[in-house]
Amino acid sequence: MITLPIECYCIIFNNLRYNYKDLFSCILVNRQWCRIIIPILWSNPKNHFKNIKLIEIFLLTLNHKNKLY
Repeated sequence: MITLPIECYCIIFNNLRYNYKDLFSCILVNRQWCRIIIPILWSNPKNHFKNIKLIEIFLLTLNHKNKLY
C-alpha cells in the first residue's frame, strides 16, 4: 500500500477547511488524520460549533484527562 506524506494530507485537508461535516468525519478515520485535522478545526472554531452534534463528536476525540480539564 502506498502512503502519502503528511504534507500532502495537510494540503488536502486545508482545501476542505470550510467543509466541516467532512472534516469531522475524517477525524474518526485514524489518529494521523485526527492530528492533522484538529488544528484546522480549531483555527476558526466559531464557524463550525453551531451544531451541538458536532461538539459531541469533537469531544469524543479527547482523551479522558483532557475531558476532565
